[in-house]
Amino acid sequence: PLVPSLPQNYFHRFLKPAIAACDEFGLDAEFRPICDLLANGKKFSGNGGGEIGDCKVIAGGLLLDFEVEKMANILKLTPTMRKYFRESMVENLTTMKMELGHTPLKEELFDSLARKFEAVLGPLEPAIITPEIRNEMDRLRKHYMSDKWMFQRGASNPGREVKVREGHYIIGITVRAEGRDHELIITISDGKVSDVLAPGPDDLSPVPPQLPLETLAKIKAEIIGMDHDQRKILKGIKNIIVQGHIGLR
Repeated sequence: PLVPSLPQNYFHRFLKPAIAACDEFGLDAEFRPICDLLANGKKFSGNGGGEIGDCKVIAGGLLLDFEVEKMANILKLTPTMRKYFRESMVENLTTMKMELGHTPLKEELFDSLARKFEAVLGPLEPAIITPEIRNEMDRLRKHYMSDKWMFQRGASNPGREVKVREGHYIIGITVRAEGRDHELIITISDGKVSDVLAPGPDDLSPVPPQLPLETLAKIKAEIIGMDHDQRKILKGIKNIIVQGHIGLR
């Protein structure tokens, strides 16, 4: 069948035209399951999909340019977590401008994408955004940009979590030891806990209290390699908390 049933195969098939279009501009893109495109190991395209009636829809974009500093500052994060989120974005994200040394013209990119998708889907007809569609877009924009939508409470988790790219997250959790709060920065890579940091004197000003190295080593030994599941991660930290009489805030 033309449309694969498994999500990974579905995205792989229908992102090939985007990869081919990037190749025309000299950018060597690769597919990273489940729905990302990478260049030199860094993400520059995030995509998604769903079903509308009997139709399957895929939506996404190619990152032409990106302001890391603005993204880091717009989220509600602690200063420590903001620092590591910013560094993680630099390490894991890229743009077509950064990879090519210039920003491709949108018209040329649109033309290339249309031709590459036609090679897979067959002849395409140009779509026109009608006044009715624009009105609906305005209605939806007001809804999804409203305070009610933007500030609704989500699922309760023990830590603040932000996504950098598919499979890569930063989690901030605060523990209490020796009468002081200590922030842990947990890195998730490829769906597993890959590192745990307890920021010390060189990380921020004013200086945050540093978690005892012995305690940090025990927490690392307990949770590194765990699946990306905050409840399991929290349970692992609690094991150390109980042993060392440390509290979780």
